[in-house]
Amino acid sequence: MTAKKELNFQIPVLVTLLALYPLIFTPYILPRWASLMAISLFALTVIIKDKLFIYNYSFIPLCLFILSVFLSSLFSSYFQEAWLGAPGYLSGFLSYLFFVVLFLLAFGVVSRYPGKIERIINIWLLSASLIAILGLLEYLGLNILSSGRVVFSKGLSSSTIQNSNDLGTYMAMAFPFAAMCFLQKFSYRTALVLGLVYGCLLTTFCRSAWLGAASGLVFILLFYPFKKNVMPLLVIMLIITAVLLPVNNSMLLKRMGTFSGEAEMTMAGDPEGGSGRLLLWQEGFRALPQSPLLGSGPDTFYQVSPEKFAARYGENGRPAHKAHNIYLEIAVTMGIPALFMYLWFLGSIVSKTDWRNPLQFSFFVMVVIYLVRGFFLVDVITVYPLFWVLLGFYQGLKIPGG
Repeated sequence: MTAKKELNFQIPVLVTLLALYPLIFTPYILPRWASLMAISLFALTVIIKDKLFIYNYSFIPLCLFILSVFLSSLFSSYFQEAWLGAPGYLSGFLSYLFFVVLFLLAFGVVSRYPGKIERIINIWLLSASLIAILGLLEYLGLNILSSGRVVFSKGLSSSTIQNSNDLGTYMAMAFPFAAMCFLQKFSYRTALVLGLVYGCLLTTFCRSAWLGAASGLVFILLFYPFKKNVMPLLVIMLIITAVLLPVNNSMLLKRMGTFSGEAEMTMAGDPEGGSGRLLLWQEGFRALPQSPLLGSGPDTFYQVSPEKFAARYGENGRPAHKAHNIYLEIAVTMGIPALFMYLWFLGSIVSKTDWRNPLQFSFFVMVVIYLVRGFFLVDVITVYPLFWVLLGFYQGLKIPGG
């Protein structure tokens, strides 16, 4: 009875963040940030009330990382952005505090009640399936989220996430869990979830998420020790790809065909390479020497990038708002030590993973996918809090009894 009483708020908070938070439909960042703050403050209350704090070796790099972010914010010349975040992103120091709180709650719950994790993941996958359905309908021309009315217009999938790149990241994170569920149990339900997640991932046209998911699939095919249902998995993915390729005048096929051209431009040093990312990276490396130890403050990349988007937008081009590379972004805005601590923290999470455990292996692949797409995209509060919760689950599973 005691354990049941303690779980009354712990599980709902985590389910709210994983399953309901992504369903918030708003084109504005402030309501989503306010929702994240409310969930995180409630999570902190639960941690304190139920005494969920349990020491783990990953807390050492985590504490050093958040200390680095704090010092970067404290000495930043851009006070508002460093603490609250830039307009349109709101990923300043306070947001990182929210992420840490969510990580601690997820870790504490799973380390004490490991049997609850599969149920929570299944609920998350159901939410992801609903988001995927809305995204696929949007791609096919039925947008039921536009201004509160049904709109018949074809476009990239963005669903409730409201950004195709961020939706691609979200679906790429869900992909290994959907795939592993299918590999463990071939059924109509697991096949449907896999098909929806993979299909929606394709229709976001997010090539960075595609690369991440492809890397994750390679890990599954090469290193997961149990090969049952691998062929049906590949067949389903092939069928979905073949069905979607000719839709919307073969837009998906044309998008896939841009990989080689973008790669050639990047290798040639063209600022337009990688959809302008090479220019962003060049600006980031030029800004890096300005404050290599503490950075300019979280979410302040657009304040310190020395050049304009002249090559892309003309002389009146706006500053580069984000580095579109999470590693360069952290180094420039929070300092090189913060990047080192962050990578140390992630290394402590993926270490000691039992690859014969399907759930642990799913989490490992999810981290690989996220880090691969991180070379080309940014962290946003639409999706990034989910990553921290999943990291907490991952670490909690690996302690004795987890």
